[in-house]
This record gives sequence, C-alpha cells and structure tokens, in this order.
Amino acid sequence: MKSNGQHSKQIWNKNSVIERNNLMNMNSKVLAKSNASRLIFIRDHYKAISSSLDIGLELANELKNIEIGPKLPLVANKILHELLEENLIKDDYLGEIYSIKNIGILFEPELKIDFVSLCRKYSRDSNFIIEHQGDIDDENLYFLTKENGKKIELTDLNYTVL
Repeated sequence: MKSNGQHSKQIWNKNSVIERNNLMNMNSKVLAKSNASRLIFIRDHYKAISSSLDIGLELANELKNIEIGPKLPLVANKILHELLEENLIKDDYLGEIYSIKNIGILFEPELKIDFVSLCRKYSRDSNFIIEHQGDIDDENLYFLTKENGKKIELTDLNYTVL
C-alpha cells in the first residue's frame, strides 16, 4: 500500500486556509445542531472538501490485484481502515477529521463492508465527513436514489446533513 502521509501530518498553509475556514464553519454549524453529532453528510457540491479521500478510487486501486475469494472482505476491510488512517487530518481546533467521497464501493456486496459500523467507529471520537450526492431522509441514506438505490438505515446513528 502506498502511503504519502500528506494528510496525517496536515499543516495548514496559505492554499488551504479557505478550506480550513470552511471546515471550521461547518463544525460550528454541526455543534450548533448537536454536540454529539460528529458524523456529517455533505450533500451540497459547493461544500465539498478538496482533501477528501476518494475512497472508491483508492480502495479499487488497492483491490485490483486481489483474488476474489472468501478472504476478500477481510482484506478489503483492512485496506479500507489503513486508507482512512493514512488520510487522517489533525487540527488543533477541529480535532481529528476523516473525510471521504465516492463511497459507492462501500456498498459492493462482495466486500461485505458494514457501512453503519464504519460510520459509528470513525465518528465516535473524530469528525467523520462523508460527501454523498444521493438521497438522505430522516432515517435512511440511499446510495444513488430512493427509487433505484440501496437503502441504508441510519436510525442508530446521530448525524448531521449539510
């Protein structure tokens, strides 16, 4: 697995000040809604975070040479968690931030990734930001659309949609 470490030792420079300010504003809005909610779904394109990990692309690249078989889900989950940890953003004000986009691969049946458990784990003590263009209602996230997508029940999670 390649590791560039660019996000795990994040230093905010002139080019990323605007993004940091956007994250700070987002965090303030989230805290105003609920102090316990550290899981954030971003639906608006203009609020997208340029440093978000393209989990679909990166996980697919890591798995392309892995043989499909009974150990694939175990390997996929291990790589997923390594990718998230390698792309952790640390900030004195905002704390730890995991930010991902292009999440479709997480719903591939062959990988057996438990999306709700993933959200619960990474939002427990950190901010977990998920860029998602699909539908979200009061209780469910829909990968793609309500009519034609996969439905994921979110009733056990405390989250905010921006």
